[in-house]
Amino acid sequence: MAARVSPANLVPPHFRRSLATISMLGAATGAGALIGFLTQTLLARELGPTAYGLFASSVVTVTMIAPLAGFGLTQFRLKVYGVEGWAAHRWIKPSLRFTIFTTLLAFAIVVGWALTGAPHNGTRFTSGTAVWFAEHPEARVIAVTGTKGKSTVSALIAHLLRALGKQLTRPDGSMTPEQLRDAADDYLQPYVLARLEHPGEDLFSRILAVPIEGRSWSFDEAQRMCRNLLFGGLDTVVANVGFIALHLARYPEDRRRLREDPALIPSAADEFLRRYASTSVSRNVIANFDVDGVTLQTGDIVFLASTLHNLDPRSFDDPETVRFDRKLSATRHSAMGNGPHRCVGATLARMEIIVFLREWLARMPDYWAHPDRAVVMKGGNVGACTDLPLEWNT
Repeated sequence: MAARVSPANLVPPHFRRSLATISMLGAATGAGALIGFLTQTLLARELGPTAYGLFASSVVTVTMIAPLAGFGLTQFRLKVYGVEGWAAHRWIKPSLRFTIFTTLLAFAIVVGWALTGAPHNGTRFTSGTAVWFAEHPEARVIAVTGTKGKSTVSALIAHLLRALGKQLTRPDGSMTPEQLRDAADDYLQPYVLARLEHPGEDLFSRILAVPIEGRSWSFDEAQRMCRNLLFGGLDTVVANVGFIALHLARYPEDRRRLREDPALIPSAADEFLRRYASTSVSRNVIANFDVDGVTLQTGDIVFLASTLHNLDPRSFDDPETVRFDRKLSATRHSAMGNGPHRCVGATLARMEIIVFLREWLARMPDYWAHPDRAVVMKGGNVGACTDLPLEWNT
């Protein structure tokens, strides 16, 4: 009876050792690639675009330099195996040591450059924009491939800004205030840097061109100023538009009057801003003091509702009634602030409301508030209608 021969016995022992070594190297390479992929995926979700770009470029540098340094090893092994046969496996360990050394050296060079020589003009590790991109996979596809064209990119940016505006005035808990701040900063960073380095005629450039006590703006100061400007216009006008639409639904005589006499619309815009001021401000107390028997302490936050002045009978006759004949100047009410703190976008906001009134009254049929559904509102720095159910005949 013929003896059974195991397939493993057909392979010489030294060949089996080499196969095992090569298999282990292959498995290690595959595992390393998987770990690298998962690590980069995790970091892409947690870092802002600028920070992740810096990280990714460093990783690419390392992965290019290290194999280049050890690329000749492959040719060397082929040649040695051709001369020495399987005995050439004695070179595997030295070649591995060389590859590890060159990889660590390249990594050390990149890390050293990042710590000492990399530009630090506002580059930060942030997570705000990453959170938003993680929740919108279509945005990641467009951002990576760039295949949708300029119109889609513009729509994507508008969608991002609307999401930030919603989180600013109607937070749902999906973003912390710090993530919201960082997301806005990530969006603004290239624009701020461009205005600091090459000022133009736009609002950002004109503001940043004014020295602060004789010196130029730092990047952090410019970033905070531009963030304030961005947040100031994200959702404030939208909130006012909701209140105006609600008023016109509840008071059809006002709607009819504006339709019959469109010349009243600019005055109506000022009156609506006065009556339905949506924005308020808050200030940090920097010293202890008493106000009407109440002690305010350092660190307290004072909430200043602009509505209180606009509805004060000492400032306006019958303040709770909307009247288009008040002939208010645009600065008479405090919906946009006063004095040096008046909103720099006040004129733009007024113009947007005028345009809204003209288009809304021209396009909408007679409408009214839904009789069976309540209007939902919210307070805070920007008060708004979060749910405004309307009805009209088609």
